[in-house]
Amino acid sequence: DPGERSLSLINDRFAARPFFYSWDGRKLRAATSFKRLFDSRGAGESPTLAPETVFEFLYFRRVFGAKTYDTAIHFLPQASVLALGRDARAPRLDRYWRPNFEKTRLSREDFAAELADAIRQSVALYASDGRRLGLMLSGGLDARGILGASQNPPVCFTNAPRRNNEVDVAEKLAAIAGAEHVFIPRPERLLDGVLDGSVYLSGGMTVYSEAQFADYDAAIAPRADAVLLGLALDIMFCGHYLPKEQPRFFGRPAWHFHLRPLGSDICKTFVETVSYRLKTSDPFVVVRAEKRAALMDRIRASVAEVMAEGRICGARDYGLWEFMHLHNFARHYSFLMAASVEPYAEARIPSMENRLYDLVCAQPVSYKTNWDVYLRALNLLSPALMDVRNANTNIKARYPLRVQTAIKIARAASNRVL
Repeated sequence: DPGERSLSLINDRFAARPFFYSWDGRKLRAATSFKRLFDSRGAGESPTLAPETVFEFLYFRRVFGAKTYDTAIHFLPQASVLALGRDARAPRLDRYWRPNFEKTRLSREDFAAELADAIRQSVALYASDGRRLGLMLSGGLDARGILGASQNPPVCFTNAPRRNNEVDVAEKLAAIAGAEHVFIPRPERLLDGVLDGSVYLSGGMTVYSEAQFADYDAAIAPRADAVLLGLALDIMFCGHYLPKEQPRFFGRPAWHFHLRPLGSDICKTFVETVSYRLKTSDPFVVVRAEKRAALMDRIRASVAEVMAEGRICGARDYGLWEFMHLHNFARHYSFLMAASVEPYAEARIPSMENRLYDLVCAQPVSYKTNWDVYLRALNLLSPALMDVRNANTNIKARYPLRVQTAIKIARAASNRVL
C-alpha cells in the first residue's frame, strides 16, 4: 500500500512455494530462493551460519520449521502474513489459518466419495485457464488419479532410463484416457549435470537427487505450458511416512501394513525411526565427538517445536507424526521435483487445494494406513484406469492392499508348485 507505506507478504495454507526473508533492522529483503538471498548480502556483511541446521539436513535429509542455514534468513511459514508498516521497528508475522485435526464421522464410503469429488474439483480448478497441460505420469497411483479426474486429458510424460514396466503401464493409462503419451529417456548421468541447479533451487536443504525433471525442456516445453504433478497425494491420503511396517509371509514382505506403536515419547520415536532419516551413512562421523550430544539435543528440540505447533492445531498421536511433513510443504524433499520443472514450464500441484487439506486433517489414521479410502476414491474417479496394474506390484491397482497380499502369496505358492 504506497499510501500507507506498508507492505504485506501473504502465502498460501500449504507454503506450497518456498519464500525466504530477512530483516537487518532497517531493510526487509526477500526472495523465493534461499541461495539468492544468501548471496545478496552487502559488502562486509558476513553470514550468521547455523551448523545445527546443517546437521539437521544431514540427519533428516530435510529441514523442519522456519529455520535456514543462516540465522538471519527465515522461511515464511504456511498461512502467514508478514507485515511491515511505516512506523514498525520490525516486520510482524501473523498466522491467518491453522489446520483442524478434528476427525470426521463420515464412513469410509462417504469419505471416499468426498475425496473423489475434491480431487475432481481441484484438477478442474488447475486446468481452468485453458493453457496447454502436461502430466508427469508414472505407473503408480497419484498421477493416475489426476488423469482420471481430468475432463480434457493432458499430454502425458514418463521418464525412465529405458522402456520398462513403468513406461508400459503409463502408456496403457494414457491410451485408456485418450491422451498423447511421450516417453522421455532419462540420461544415464542426469544427476551429474543438475547438481548446481538443484542446490540453487533447494537451497541445499533437501536432497539434490529429487530434481528428476530438470533438462527435459526440449521434450516438454513444445507440448505443454504447465505440468501437473501428483505430488503429496500419497503423503496426504496414504500415510506414507507413518510408523508402519509390512508383515512377512514365507520370508517375503506383504503389500499391506501394520501400524507400529508410538511409545510414550513421540518426539523420540520420530527422531529415531522416521523413514526418511539418513540410514545408509552415519551423519555423526562428520561431527566432533564433544559436539554430538548437543547436536542431538538440538535435533530433538527442533522436532518438539514443530510438534508443539501441531498440538495447537489439535493434532494428537499419529496426527502429530503426520504434522511433521504436512506443515510447510515446499520444504518437503519431494517438492524439488516441481522446482525442477519451473525453469521451462509452470508446475501445478492439484493436491495443494484447501478442501483437500481439510480432508487430510479430518481423515482418521485407520482410513489411510492401508490406503483404503484413497483407493476407493480413485476407483470412483476412473474404474478403467484402476483396472490397469500398478507398476510397483504388477497387480490391478483397484484391489485393496490386503487382497494384493493374498494375490502375491497365491502367485508365490503357484510358482513353487509349478
